[in-house]
Amino acid sequence: MLEALGIGVALGLAAGLTPGPMLGLVLSASLQGGFAAGARVAAAPLLSDLPVVPLCVLVLDGLPDHVVAAFAIAGGAFVVVLGVQSLRAPLPGTEARPVGGRDVRRAVLVNLANPHPWIFWIGVGGPVLLRAADDSTAAAIAFVAGFYGLLVGTKLVLAAVTAVGRRRLLAGRGLRLAVHGAALLLVAAGVLLIGEGIAAL
Repeated sequence: MLEALGIGVALGLAAGLTPGPMLGLVLSASLQGGFAAGARVAAAPLLSDLPVVPLCVLVLDGLPDHVVAAFAIAGGAFVVVLGVQSLRAPLPGTEARPVGGRDVRRAVLVNLANPHPWIFWIGVGGPVLLRAADDSTAAAIAFVAGFYGLLVGTKLVLAAVTAVGRRRLLAGRGLRLAVHGAALLLVAAGVLLIGEGIAAL
């Protein structure tokens, strides 16, 4: 069980710190709406992965390459659109905007459209989970808990740090630069996903 937990923690930490669409959304939401908004987005994988994990475990033989490529292109295009929308959106004032479900819905859609979680659970997470389940149910639960604990936990820490810095950024042009930087991160991640999809065709 401890081995499964350790693997989950290591994989979750790596996934939580890897730059990508979800990280861009967490930073953008934290800058514009404070920690509450960033935390809600950071927790989105707990919702979006509900269908991903069981489906990937059932199809461990792998998806056809052209299907994965189509996911990459469609998901990348969606992320680029989100980044452009963030660039055009008005900057927040000195008060954090109300936190609604829209940020979470967008994050869930980004994660579902992003091929990386699917690829991870087909090629890495699924086999590890099945091996852990062969040992015991407790080992399987430990792997999943370790993975999502660190995946979400690292993004919560980044959201908190960003939200604290946001108050200082509001005093000058720093907020504009930071929000636009997060938006450009989304655009770059989307372009990268599109490129990966085209290369795989």
